[in-house]
Amino acid sequence: MPRWVPYAAAITLTAMIVLTVNYRAFTEFSRERAQNTQLQEEALNLTDENIALQEEIHYLKTDPKRIEREARKFGLRPRQEKISAPAK
Repeated sequence: MPRWVPYAAAITLTAMIVLTVNYRAFTEFSRERAQNTQLQEEALNLTDENIALQEEIHYLKTDPKRIEREARKFGLRPRQEKISAPAK
């Protein structure tokens, strides 16, 4: 058996171990990157939804027409103002 065979075997095994560890780390990194992207998109969607809800709350507090429209959705009617007739 040639003298270089044990060295070649050691180098080959070392290379295989290094490649295995690097491949595993790369696949885990890829999975985490995809998860990070998904979470960023979800956070952006939730931020947009939060802003929309804040705007709706603002308009419900300040816009009488919108308040009236929302009240009608629940079957509520505006109060009928009673106007008293002037006394004669």
